[in-house]
Amino acid sequence: MSLVTYEEVRPWVRAIKRRTGAREMPPWFIERNVGIQKFKEDISLSDTEIARIASWSDAGAPQGNPADMPPALQFAEGWTFGKPDLIVSSPVLTVPAVAPDFQGDIGTMSVA
Repeated sequence: MSLVTYEEVRPWVRAIKRRTGAREMPPWFIERNVGIQKFKEDISLSDTEIARIASWSDAGAPQGNPADMPPALQFAEGWTFGKPDLIVSSPVLTVPAVAPDFQGDIGTMSVA
């Protein structure tokens, strides 16, 4: 789901509050109570950030002043990470939705 604009976020406010409060969002699959506790580039939310999201949700998720918003993100078209080292393709297989699991041989893979 896109969370770029307020209009895209607004329908998900209660779910966002619930998931951030449970530390399920943003996804960060590190056990917080076991082992190393500090990580470089840690994307988990602080307790203050989680409380701010909960408070905003409880207040009805007001939009705020659009003039205070940062400029919209600009996304580049296409592949932006340079030329890939390897492109692997496979044949297209069509398996009917009511068929048993596919057990056939997809043959040899081709490398582009």
